[in-house]
Amino acid sequence: MLYSKNGEYPTELPFRIVLPSGNTRTDPATFTPEEVTNAGYTPVSDPPTAVENLTISWNGTSWVQTDTRTFQVTLDNKMAELKSYRQFKETDFYFNGTKLFLNEQTQSRLNAALVGYAYNPNAIINWEFAPGVYIDLDKATLEFIALSAWEHIRLCYVNAKALTATIQAATTIAELDAIDLTVGWPT
Repeated sequence: MLYSKNGEYPTELPFRIVLPSGNTRTDPATFTPEEVTNAGYTPVSDPPTAVENLTISWNGTSWVQTDTRTFQVTLDNKMAELKSYRQFKETDFYFNGTKLFLNEQTQSRLNAALVGYAYNPNAIINWEFAPGVYIDLDKATLEFIALSAWEHIRLCYVNAKALTATIQAATTIAELDAIDLTVGWPT
């Protein structure tokens, strides 16, 4: 337990306290609550646990937590978080229940395969959707996958644009913190 004397920063009780009568007492283990109060000490709860971006101070009567972030840094961090989450959601693509990791390399390969069908429209491609998971694709199926992938990515950007507008409309750190970046993405 910590104690504050006359609003000063809370500490442990000293070894010696002075009572209003002028008498002193030593050994905090033997002080009565009345003696502690009469000596001018007020019990204070322990300070809150330190949290990133918050400073803890004493205002004379209670603990105060102050956010140390600036609005601009918080805005920049939220935008970076949005970009990272959009990139994650872009790759989160499924076709017939099988995940196709839709990164830029996969997108390029889909486009290259479509070009290849211009030269050999009857070919069958043995596409590896996941390690050890192959699916035979004809031209129509590959076109459907490519179009579905394109639509998935387009919708990711549509949602990212809407979330960007929400972020840019925020005027306080609390408003930025309240923005949920996990909503609105295509499934």
